Amino acid sequence: MNTALIVGVAALLLMLFIGFLFVRSRKSSAAQSPADVAAEPQRRRSVGPAPIATAPELEPAPALATAPAPALLDDVALEPRRRIAIGLSPIDAPSIAAPDADEEDEAVDEELTQEPPFAEPAEVISQQRDAVAAFPAPRQAESPIVTAAPNVEPPVLDEAPAPPLALAPADGDEPPSILSQLKTKKKSAPGALAGASEGSVSAPMGPSEVEEIISLVLARQIPPRFDEAPRSWLGGLPMMPDDVEWPRSVAPERLDEGEVPLHFIAQIACADYPEDLWGGVGPRSGWLLLFLNPHDSQGDDPRLFRVIHTADLGTERQPPEDLRPVESDDIGESEYRHFATPDAIPSTWRRWPVDLVTVPNEAHDNGYRMIVTPKDFATKLYDGAPNASGTPDVAGAEPFSWRGALYVVDAVLRELGQPASASQVAPAQRDALDNPGYVASIVPELRGREQVWLSEGEGAILSKEEPLRERERELRDRIAPIAEDRRAQLDRLAAFIVEHPTGAAIAKRIASDARTENEWRAAAAERLATIRAQIADRSLDTALDTADWAALRGVLEGDRHSRWTVEWTSRNSDFPVMIVEQRTSLLDLAGAGLKAAVVELAADYQGDPDLQHLVPPAVREALEPHWRNLTDNRPHRIGGFHDGLQSEPEDGPQAEVLLFQIASDEAMHWMWGDGGAYFFFISPRNLAAGRFDLAEIRLEQP
Repeated sequence: MNTALIVGVAALLLMLFIGFLFVRSRKSSAAQSPADVAAEPQRRRSVGPAPIATAPELEPAPALATAPAPALLDDVALEPRRRIAIGLSPIDAPSIAAPDADEEDEAVDEELTQEPPFAEPAEVISQQRDAVAAFPAPRQAESPIVTAAPNVEPPVLDEAPAPPLALAPADGDEPPSILSQLKTKKKSAPGALAGASEGSVSAPMGPSEVEEIISLVLARQIPPRFDEAPRSWLGGLPMMPDDVEWPRSVAPERLDEGEVPLHFIAQIACADYPEDLWGGVGPRSGWLLLFLNPHDSQGDDPRLFRVIHTADLGTERQPPEDLRPVESDDIGESEYRHFATPDAIPSTWRRWPVDLVTVPNEAHDNGYRMIVTPKDFATKLYDGAPNASGTPDVAGAEPFSWRGALYVVDAVLRELGQPASASQVAPAQRDALDNPGYVASIVPELRGREQVWLSEGEGAILSKEEPLRERERELRDRIAPIAEDRRAQLDRLAAFIVEHPTGAAIAKRIASDARTENEWRAAAAERLATIRAQIADRSLDTALDTADWAALRGVLEGDRHSRWTVEWTSRNSDFPVMIVEQRTSLLDLAGAGLKAAVVELAADYQGDPDLQHLVPPAVREALEPHWRNLTDNRPHRIGGFHDGLQSEPEDGPQAEVLLFQIASDEAMHWMWGDGGAYFFFISPRNLAAGRFDLAEIRLEQP
């Protein structure tokens, strides 16, 4: 106890002594001269702590006019920090993250605003330069990003820059703009892109935020204008200088494949940008090119895309040989079923020239959320011209080129390559057929239903006497062949039951038909392969004569197979199952090819001045409304508010601007996820500096 008491008293005395020293130090500091006070900032900026007791008295700081703050940047050219190049995996990336242009600019701002802005002593500057030179630079991979060289003259186009088209603000019947009522909230970056080209970019420092008053909508030219030089387009092939490589990147979900080529999406002429786009920031010469990996579901990974800025237009570039097809998954339900195999799907999308249409940057409240694009925007975008969604109605249209004939044959070959559907009688169906008298009752039951259809249903028009109205005659002409086919089916069914009067006999015949169908499919594929080889020897993008198509159609229609199946009608009725004949011809398997031979080739040929004449005027007239349609009323954009699916526009100055909005687009066969859109953002400062490698990607889906 005595020892503890002694220790406690000693600790108390020590605390009192420290407090005494602290009070004395404060009094001494308060007694400093004005010269000492003025010299204090200079001591704080010196390198290394000096002993307080022996520090010499410093001279007063020089006047502000003799040491302006910008001298710190103009006279001392420190080596810029290197950045991690795009494409490095997290394992390869150095542990020290390099800040982007915004972080560097904020650091410079803080340096410039320190008061008072004294100049560094010469020895301090020397030590800083040596420290930077000695610091190990992060490992640098070659960057695929190309930026316009400083002070490069704008390229000379074949003609003056096309003035952007403009749409007036929404009419009075549109919801009023309520930007002022939007709640401002700070944007969270979706993830900075790590990487840059080596060295610094000589460009003026841009603003940290901009106020945007316009947006550009990329409107397909319908019809395309071929009397002007290439300017802006979607799909097709890029035009790049020879020294610009086709960008490649690692697919996040296929890391084992290494770097693979990206797919070309768009090329835009920067000379056509209006002055107010992006608040006046960004390039106004050269071209911006966008490349994307559409096969990866990681929609916010910076390795999925590249944005390239070129000063010159260059020549049309063919894609790399290892570029994957634009759709490489199961094509059973895709728009590419007219190709026999997935490997035959092209690696590029169709080319479509676009106009840059200037629209006001406005958002509206539809009662549920903030929207940017007014309702039925395509009608306004195309000056009231008709637009339509859904599947185009081209019934009766025939293939008009030999490539269309090839699509028809390939679609049939793909269907023939699929296994025949399993055909066997289920136990419950067999029980129904084995009921006494059930098989014999099938034909009388169906003939009775046929009489009801002829007397009370659509077939009643056949017995109606003249005079008939025009619509009635059209209905009669349409129903007559259907009624004849129904009668023929009943006659064949009656003959089948005579040959197979029991459930056991029916089940045996159905199993035999399944085997013979597989044999027919294999033999038909061999016969069709010979025809395909003959078509492939033709010049595919030439007109297909009506007589040639009639001959091919006759071959496909005449090659057929018949099989019998048992199908349910209603399990809870007195007539639960029936026997059905399925008759299939090769032409019945050509549905996807017949559609592609008209709809797809018309869209492909319209973008080629040498092939557009092959499209029949009636087909073009039927399809143009569908080409004008905006899928889900969401256009492709540059600048302004984005048409978010999971986010909404924000009022006020923008800390990130919309570099590209690429929406799902049925005419381009772009379906991002479940019908979403890709948004590419960049900060105004990175945009001004040409740092497109620091842009960010975001995929939003319904």
